[in-house]
Amino acid sequence: MGIVDEMLSRYPRETEAEETNALCEVMQEIALADLLHDRIEMIDLDSARADVDRFVKSPEQLAIWSKKYFHELADRVVQQSHFGA
Repeated sequence: MGIVDEMLSRYPRETEAEETNALCEVMQEIALADLLHDRIEMIDLDSARADVDRFVKSPEQLAIWSKKYFHELADRVVQQSHFGA
């Protein structure tokens, strides 16, 4: 099963119109994922940490920040998104 088929399986559909709507929603999810992942690659994490550390009680909590961490978060956001819901 391909990624699009897997994503389509999350959308119940019975008619051709519902199939089309489901496909549009899947395409939106893919576009969102692409945008998020592209943006994550452009982040200067050291600069971002410096920008927010004064607002965090325990700046060492920001040590978890990595591109891998944000890519995983982006994947979770996209998996939980349902544009038509």
